[in-house]
Amino acid sequence: MNLTNKTISIIICTYNRSEILSDTLDSLLKLDFPTGEHEIIIVDDGSTDNTYRVASRYPVKYYRNEKNSGIPYTRNRGLSLSKGEIIVYLDDDCIPESGWLKELTRYHQMPGVLGIGGLITAQDTKSIISNYMLNIGYGNPLLTKKINNASIFGAMLFYINKFRCTAIDMKTDTEYVSELYGANCSFLKEKLLTVKGYNEKILFSEDIDLSHRLKAAYPGERFLFAKKAVVKHKNETSLIALIKRTIKSTEFEYITIKTHKAVLPVYPFPIFMILGLMTVVFFQPLLILPYLTLFPQVLYFWWIQKFFIKRKFYYLLFPYIQLCLEFVRSLFFLARMFFYKNEEKKDHREKN
Repeated sequence: MNLTNKTISIIICTYNRSEILSDTLDSLLKLDFPTGEHEIIIVDDGSTDNTYRVASRYPVKYYRNEKNSGIPYTRNRGLSLSKGEIIVYLDDDCIPESGWLKELTRYHQMPGVLGIGGLITAQDTKSIISNYMLNIGYGNPLLTKKINNASIFGAMLFYINKFRCTAIDMKTDTEYVSELYGANCSFLKEKLLTVKGYNEKILFSEDIDLSHRLKAAYPGERFLFAKKAVVKHKNETSLIALIKRTIKSTEFEYITIKTHKAVLPVYPFPIFMILGLMTVVFFQPLLILPYLTLFPQVLYFWWIQKFFIKRKFYYLLFPYIQLCLEFVRSLFFLARMFFYKNEEKKDHREKN
């Protein structure tokens, strides 16, 4: 049942993922939703595999970019081709549950709702890395009431809270959030058009940039997170792949943070780890191995708490995964910061 009485366009952007696209499209055919009240649009970002052949087997509208142009451009093209009053974005590696579309669109009738996001869980719960991504709330927005990052100290508290209180841990069906992510979200089309859709120059974290611009255009409205609008995401299953994704994201995350004058993310524990290691090496080298083994467990204490609550061994491995990823993110954020500062100095000298 369509509770909004508005037409809906589901937009799926895809690139060389024909082997998993059919799973997503199969799940859309099983939605608990009137078939005549929504359209499904596939925008192929210049794939060279069997994407067209797969899409042609389903009742969808298929469009193909002439060349690979990136996710922001492809999402904007889907927006321009859509006929619905509500725009729903779904990633091609996500499997929605039957009630997903109803839950993701029903709250647009509420006043003051700027957009709606849904819960992302994991398809694969056997892989340690996939379970890590699930437990940190990967792909899910942060709850507004947990955010207090207007200063460095606030950013540190925010950093700790975001792992202890994720969207998966919500006790209610809905919560207000600070931003929405493009894998599972919906907006009124008129509001997306007001801000001219996604920024096509930002190839990663483009959804965070869109959230900032929508909030600026509609200052009295907020994003809503609907926990029952569930999709299952195909998470990374190897640490190397997750590290590569982390490195790729840092440049555009830094650009987004700089553009909107937000506080840089704070990762204090890699610094504590290095300082502690230097102390141990200098005063008691025999304790290096015990230190490297035990101190991450102390720093990331919430994983120990979850281990005793849920009795799952992989929680004991999560501190080492998190330490590794935070070290990588810190390193590349610093590298990006120095790079852009040098570029700004060069531009300033050239102008003078």
